[in-house]
Amino acid sequence: MNYWLKRHQCLRILVNSITNLVNAFVPSGKIMQMVDQKLPGLIGSLPGPFGEEMRGIADVTGIPLGEIISFNIFYEFFTMCTSIITEDEKGHLLHGRNMDFGIFLGITLMKLWNINNNTWVVTEELKPLTVNLDFQRNNKTVFKATSFAGYVGMLTGFKPGLFSLTLNERFSINGGYLGILEWMFGKKNAQWVGFITRSVLENSTRKAVAMAPSSGSQHPYGTSQPPQLQFFRPYAFLQFYEEAKNTLTKTKIMAPAYFILGGNQSGEGCVITRERKESLDVYELDPKNGRWYVVQTNYDRWKNTLFLDDRRTPAKKCLNDTTQKNLSFATIYDVLSTKPVLNKLTVFTTLMDVTKDQFESHLRDCPDPCIGW
Repeated sequence: MNYWLKRHQCLRILVNSITNLVNAFVPSGKIMQMVDQKLPGLIGSLPGPFGEEMRGIADVTGIPLGEIISFNIFYEFFTMCTSIITEDEKGHLLHGRNMDFGIFLGITLMKLWNINNNTWVVTEELKPLTVNLDFQRNNKTVFKATSFAGYVGMLTGFKPGLFSLTLNERFSINGGYLGILEWMFGKKNAQWVGFITRSVLENSTRKAVAMAPSSGSQHPYGTSQPPQLQFFRPYAFLQFYEEAKNTLTKTKIMAPAYFILGGNQSGEGCVITRERKESLDVYELDPKNGRWYVVQTNYDRWKNTLFLDDRRTPAKKCLNDTTQKNLSFATIYDVLSTKPVLNKLTVFTTLMDVTKDQFESHLRDCPDPCIGW
């Protein structure tokens, strides 16, 4: 009972932080009044099961439904992340990410910086809300993910044996606030980015189920593959990755984003740079030409990072120092533990090995001296 009570309390604190942020810009409180009055009436326009799940969270926690919706919306704006996909000399892929959250909440409300232990209050309150999820259908795992209690989208997950997926926020003038406003005023032709990520993880099953097994064709990594996925034709696996990439590239979304997608065969790893209505770039692994990793933070790869927030350069340097032959969960974890890749906003680190069905997440602390973001 105390376990769930603590989560309710943490969720309440985060919702209050969002309310305080909005009220800092509009002190009259009219925006949050509109949230409480208008957003619940729009929940029916959300695709299932997202609306029903938000309603259930509101019922259980006692938090107004409009504020639960706004809590889910704000995940689309405040995630500062680092994602990495690597391929070793044998063609084996690994996918890692740091989940950083709360930068603008903290900067706008400096009281959310705890001067006693040099931490962001929002980041620390998210840690007890962090959950590992195993989504099942007919008692079989559909996908695994690490997320936050109260959030119904997905930012980090993988389908065992098939592909891995992380979502990073992308800063753009044509930002997510425009998509949210369009949605609130009746234009519903775009998907929330956290929802499309979950949908891809949850629903990319049709093609492989339809494929007949081939007794003479085994996956390149042999028995490292989950038993139920052995002996399928190689192109069946390719279709999973390509189907996911096609969906993430072409679907209209409500906020600019980076989708970082990894497969299970050599060369299957990419960063998809998205505007709300189109894809700007698909940057893929190319190990034959020396590109054995991709790194994505929150800035377009062809542009310089913000000078106060350069996580890209140290991440790439650490990977180059690691070398392709020494890639493992341990070395990727070390890369993601290098400051400022690891910083005061980092909530957790996730490591994914699709072909070996390994998925693990670790709550993080960044010992001083450590940059705030």
